[in-house]
Amino acid sequence: MTGALPGLPQGVVERRRELDTTIAADRALMDRIADLQAAHLHQLAALPTAARPASSLGQARRMLEKYRVQPWAQQFGTAQTVSGARIRKMLSP
Repeated sequence: MTGALPGLPQGVVERRRELDTTIAADRALMDRIADLQAAHLHQLAALPTAARPASSLGQARRMLEKYRVQPWAQQFGTAQTVSGARIRKMLSP
């Protein structure tokens, strides 16, 4: 999994390391993705029971994971730009 999401494990480690001193800032950053996460889950819930999610939903999920740790993982880079606008566009019908 780390090959598909380079930098993600290191970003999680950095986020956790700083969490004790930056909990308010961390919460504010997590609030910025709450609507994106809800939109992703809404689209998954709308799928028929046996249906596999479209590849765009899988890609949106991976982008959400990167977006969560982006402030702590910038030095590790990503293969593509991750932003709220890009994720919103991917989730739009």
